[in-house]
Amino acid sequence: MDSLMRSIKQGTSLSHLIQDASVLVIDEAPMLHKKIIEALDRTLHGLRETDEVMGGLPTLMCGDFKQIMPVVLNGTKADAVDAGLKKSLLWSSVTMHRLRTNMRVTLHGDFEDKRFSEMLLQIGDRKVPIITVRHHLNAG
Repeated sequence: MDSLMRSIKQGTSLSHLIQDASVLVIDEAPMLHKKIIEALDRTLHGLRETDEVMGGLPTLMCGDFKQIMPVVLNGTKADAVDAGLKKSLLWSSVTMHRLRTNMRVTLHGDFEDKRFSEMLLQIGDRKVPIITVRHHLNAG
C-alpha cells in the first residue's frame, strides 16, 4: 500500500488535487484495513507538508462497524479485528458521531421498511437471539 501512495509525486495533477482539497470523504471506512488509512495519512503528511493527522485535511469517514470487517487473507477473526480502524494509531484522533435515524423510512413512512430498519438495528446491537439451523438442502 505504501508503494501505491508513494507513486503520488509532488507536482503532478493528482498531488495538486489532493493539496487543494477542502475535505476528504472515505465511505465504508470500517471495511478498510488500518494499514490503508495509515498509509493515506503518511501520504497526506508529505503532500500537504504538515504533521497534522491526515495532512490537516478534514476527513469524514462513513460506515457501519456492525457490518463486514476488513479482510485478512488466511487470517483469523482476531486478525480481522486487529486490522480494523479502531485498532489504528489514528483512532485516538477520531471523533465519532452515530446516526440512528433511517431517513428513507422517516421521509417515506413505509411501515414495513420501518420494521425492517428496526430489526436491523436490533441485530446490530445483538438484541436478537442467534438461532442455528442445522439442515442440509438437496441440490436436486
